[in-house]
Amino acid sequence: MPKKSSMSTKSSGSNESSIKNGLAMSNKSVTKLTPILLTRHTINTIKSIDVKTARAYIRQMLNVRDSTSLDNYTVTFNDCSHLEQEFIFTICAKLGLKYIPDLSPVVSRCIIPRRKQVLIQLTHTPKCGGMSLKNNLHKLNELFEPRSFPKKFVFQTNKDYTIVLTDGHQPSRNFTPNAVRVAFIRDPINRLESAFKYIKYGTLDRRVPNEFNDWSHILDKYEYANDLIQNKTDFKNLTNKNTGIEHLFPLSYWLCDSKKNILVDYVLRQEHLEEDWNKLLKIIGVKQQKLERINVTAAPKTTAYKINRELYNSLYPDDYKIYKKLEKTIINQNDTFRKKFMKQLVFN
Repeated sequence: MPKKSSMSTKSSGSNESSIKNGLAMSNKSVTKLTPILLTRHTINTIKSIDVKTARAYIRQMLNVRDSTSLDNYTVTFNDCSHLEQEFIFTICAKLGLKYIPDLSPVVSRCIIPRRKQVLIQLTHTPKCGGMSLKNNLHKLNELFEPRSFPKKFVFQTNKDYTIVLTDGHQPSRNFTPNAVRVAFIRDPINRLESAFKYIKYGTLDRRVPNEFNDWSHILDKYEYANDLIQNKTDFKNLTNKNTGIEHLFPLSYWLCDSKKNILVDYVLRQEHLEEDWNKLLKIIGVKQQKLERINVTAAPKTTAYKINRELYNSLYPDDYKIYKKLEKTIINQNDTFRKKFMKQLVFN
């Protein structure tokens, strides 16, 4: 049975000053509670409800995320206001938890606690081929749950267990350590150049809307990414962790904890995406797949202009260190993945 929450749902009556103080205190509290990363939208939703309520919600969701007891795999939040529902949904998105909307929303782990079901969580580092892989996952998917979040793919294997794979633009540190964590990587300079073209010019795929129009007043000033990164003010605004564009965030944001320790069990290289993906599928017992290239940037070819490496390293001092370290793990990552994968089979 779902574990019930007896949480109060009273809204905050504080003035603007106390809300700001409460928000700062809440963010500090969140940092102590969990290494999850908050974005502008998350912070705005914290402002809209009582700080103590927000903290309590986060604690309960963390208990669900990290529990090793089947009794704590689910929590129901009773009689929530609309703002509280929005907040719960936002934190669920950050933690990779399943969210079923309702007046009393239900939050749970993305797997049913039964034997031989394994949770794999994808860290979709932007501009590393993730959309092509997700397109392939839709073909493999055997269960679609339109009312749940995050995006969840469920498929059977030829080895008598079920894979539950969730995806989203969420950093690895937000996911439970009780999952197998798979991440995308790409040469950092190539990734930044691709990200710049993508946010400036959009994509050739008409199904993908241009979500960066609010930044056009900055982006329109630059033809090349190398020009942008030389303007420290504009670059700082675009890469602000709370208000900026996540496609420009460093690899350490996506793949590491706050101390720059890598939190990835298996990496998929954009340059060898199909090869790496099929090696992973072979381990988990799924037939090999042909990946279709989608979400291609609509930038004109004349914008190919290489970023200065020295300047890049001054702005992203850890990216190439992380990238090279992960490249070295490729040789042994199949064995590492198998060990973590088998551990999850025992855990469940």
